[in-house]
Amino acid sequence: SDFERRRRDQAFELLLGDTQAMADAAFRWSRNAGDARSDAEDVHERVTMAAVAIFSLLLLALAVVGVRRVLHPLARLTQATEALERGEQVPLFGSAAKDELGTLKRRFDAMSIALQRRTDELREAERRMREITDNIPAVISHFDREMRADFGNLAVEKVMRRPVSEMMGQTFRQIRGEAVWQIARPHIEAVMRGEPQQFESFVK
Repeated sequence: SDFERRRRDQAFELLLGDTQAMADAAFRWSRNAGDARSDAEDVHERVTMAAVAIFSLLLLALAVVGVRRVLHPLARLTQATEALERGEQVPLFGSAAKDELGTLKRRFDAMSIALQRRTDELREAERRMREITDNIPAVISHFDREMRADFGNLAVEKVMRRPVSEMMGQTFRQIRGEAVWQIARPHIEAVMRGEPQQFESFVK
């Protein structure tokens, strides 16, 4: 009947309306979910970038602290060691720190003091030996294992007619000449083997 058709058409229109409403709601939910996901991704990206920046700053700060607290003191210790090796006077660190670097500095200071004391003692012994040998009327000289002169008394200057300082560092062969070197060479080689020797040479 017409009444049944109208009621069916009306029910179909209501169903279409409800379906459209549900589709609109689903679309709005999907769009809102997409926006929320995009916002979440943006937040995640910002948080990640911030975390990387903070981590980089922490690494930079650790590097600065490491350079200041470790590398610079070690570089100063290295420079002080090299200066000490060259025989230069090295100022003391005087560290009171309780860490490992402080301990290392204090030990270096103790070593520097002991080395300086030993150097002073050696210089004093050398001065006394020179005073004694300079007053002996005999030529006294010393050569190292490379046969380079490293000591001579005043008698050497009188005999060789040259300042001792001028001969220091020169070889026996350079100082005495080829003829004396050929005479002295076998005796010097025997001395190098630990055998005491006695021989005569001449000075022109």
